[in-house]
Amino acid sequence: MNEVIAKHPGGRPPAKIDWVKVEELTVAGCLGSEIAGVFGIAPSTLYEHVEKNYGIKFSEFRQQFLSKGDAYIRASQYKKALKGDNSMLIWLGKNRLGQSDKTAEEKVTIDDIRRFVQASVEIKPGVDKLNEPRMAPEQPLLYQESPRQENPFQDELGTTRSF
Repeated sequence: MNEVIAKHPGGRPPAKIDWVKVEELTVAGCLGSEIAGVFGIAPSTLYEHVEKNYGIKFSEFRQQFLSKGDAYIRASQYKKALKGDNSMLIWLGKNRLGQSDKTAEEKVTIDDIRRFVQASVEIKPGVDKLNEPRMAPEQPLLYQESPRQENPFQDELGTTRSF
């Protein structure tokens, strides 16, 4: 479906707009100014003729066809992932499902801090009891140092040693 844009006499020759091509370029994500450049017309001319032919503003026209292109891309990626493409599976998992390589950071709220403080207060008596000495100071230590005894042996120099 080609449309010839009529210009006033003596102006530029009329441009031909291939609307199938316009739709394809829009599906591919091209901007209005880029599409207009393909046909050698001003963006405003393209926008006016979209309104005339489709009865909607160019922004709405573009959004409709851009969404169609997005759907095609998603479907192709999905098919590729289902065929076992691990890279595509990972990419879709991250972008579509919000999956991540990183572990999520936990956010600590004021309520978390209050619960921690309350728990600390509740267990403090038990912790204090654990920190008490286990034997009375008057009891002998298990490994108490014994008095030194004379060594009945002498070293090579004849010095008597005690230990």
